[in-house]
Formats: sequence, structure tokens, C-alpha cells
Amino acid sequence: MMASEALKSSFDVVKVGGNFVKIDHIKAEETCEKHGIQKEINPITGKFLCMACVKEEVQADYKRKINGAAIRITRDMLGWYDREKKKAHGRSAYFIDEEKSLLNTFDNFNPNWTNPELEKKIGQQAWELAHEYLEKDEDGFLKEFNSFIFGPPGTGKSHLSMAIARFLSDQEKPQGCLFINTNTLYDRIKASWKDDKLMTEDEILQLIKKADLVVLDDLGSESNLQATRDNEASNYFMKLLFRILNAQPRIIITTNEPWAKIQDLYGGPNSKIVDRLSRGLKGHVISTKGIDSKRRFQGGK
Repeated sequence: MMASEALKSSFDVVKVGGNFVKIDHIKAEETCEKHGIQKEINPITGKFLCMACVKEEVQADYKRKINGAAIRITRDMLGWYDREKKKAHGRSAYFIDEEKSLLNTFDNFNPNWTNPELEKKIGQQAWELAHEYLEKDEDGFLKEFNSFIFGPPGTGKSHLSMAIARFLSDQEKPQGCLFINTNTLYDRIKASWKDDKLMTEDEILQLIKKADLVVLDDLGSESNLQATRDNEASNYFMKLLFRILNAQPRIIITTNEPWAKIQDLYGGPNSKIVDRLSRGLKGHVISTKGIDSKRRFQGGK
């Protein structure tokens, strides 16, 4: 059947990353071998297309762009890094392992309230820390110091650090914040070694250098260091971490480990990495110990 003989034309709408793409098409006689449905004729290109295949390709392309850039972007923050690599101050980007983390704010910090007094205290400490990251030194520059949020898994560390980043991004003079899950970052950099379309280590370090604040989430976790200690992967991660710490003077560290264990993992109290991690930590340490794990209440580990 020729396109002119088709019974009717129609259109389909494909949802891609929160946006809707309209695809016009005309019914054709051919069927798709994969999906077993009738193909349609694109009125612009004249190509015979299976709309199920088109949807899969569009969705896959979207995922490639998002995963390839190693960035998760909220619609209200738009994305801090553009493809021309021009600085857009006040935008924020996220290297995370769960997109739902982007929803974390101070308003919805709600651990389990099995110990309300402690949980409110910890939330208030994080709120005060966020405001301190707004302060400037005597020369008019943002104060430079690191922070350390530690405690058992599932006690709100990542939530609070993301809440701080979003708070700073939402100011009248917004700060560009970079939220980095260390597992995700390491995996994405490894992937870039085999795919030149992905962001490279140097490009990521440029992001880190330009940001006003960086969150290093889940530092010291087994999957990125302990399980690979004393081998090539561990040495690489150590060098990467050192470059990150040299590039950025305002870092929030979240970890399951106490400070003594972090010192041990990264070469001892006198190592260069520990020296840089500890810059300005005095008065900027928050412990979530004593909060019941939210994952336990949700049936997780």
C-alpha cells in the first residue's frame, strides 16, 4: 500500500525525560518482525517505522545521554554543565546512584522519629551547616572548609547532604553544587576509558574545580576501596581522590565510617589525603549514630 492510499494518518506521543515528543506517522502494510505490529510511514522521511522500536530507541538514546554524561539533573536546577563547557554559575549537577535522591530537602527529612529529639538535633545541625556555607570571609569570598557527616547506613546522611546542596542552589545568589556518589563516579570514569563519548576524568575534575560546593557521598565504601585495597584499582581511586581534594576547598563528606577508620583507609593521619580531607573540619562534624536505619523499617538491609 502506498502512503497516499493509507486509511488515515495519526501521531504518537513519546515521553522522554519529562518531555513529550510528538511523532507523526501513516499506517503501512509491513509489520515489525520484533514486535509483530503494523509499521507506519514517516511523512517527512518516507521511512517505514515500527513505533514500538522508535519508542525503545528514543528512550535508550535518552538514557545514553543521561548515563553517558554521568549527570542527573533536576528540572528546577536545569543542569550546571553545558556541552560547550561554559560556566553557568548557580546551576547544580549530580553524580548519584538513585534519582530519587534529588528530591531530598530539609522539608522532607523524616528518618523514623524513633528518637525524635536526636533526629531533630541532627537536622538542625545540618541546617546550621548549610547556612555556614553561605558565609563569606573578610575578603568577600565564600568560606572554605570541609564537613564530615558519618553514621550507619540508612540514617539520613545522603539526604541531609543533598538537602544542603539544594538549599544553597535555591538561594537568591545560588551556589553551584556538585553531588558525587563515589561508587557512581568511579564506575562512570571507568566506563569513559572505553567510550570517548562519555565525560572524562579531566572534564569531571573541571566541574569539581568550578563548583561552589562538592558533596562526596559514601566515601570509603567497600565497593570502591576496601574490596580492592592494595591493587591497581585502589591506587587509581587514591590518586583520583587526591586530585578532587586539591581541586575543591569546600567539600561535604558522607560515610558509614568514623573518622579514625577513614584515616586508616586513606593512609593514616599524616597522609596527604587525610590532611586535605580534614581541612576546616573542626566544628563541622555531624554524627547520625543513634538514628534507627530507615532501610530496616523499609525491609532493606
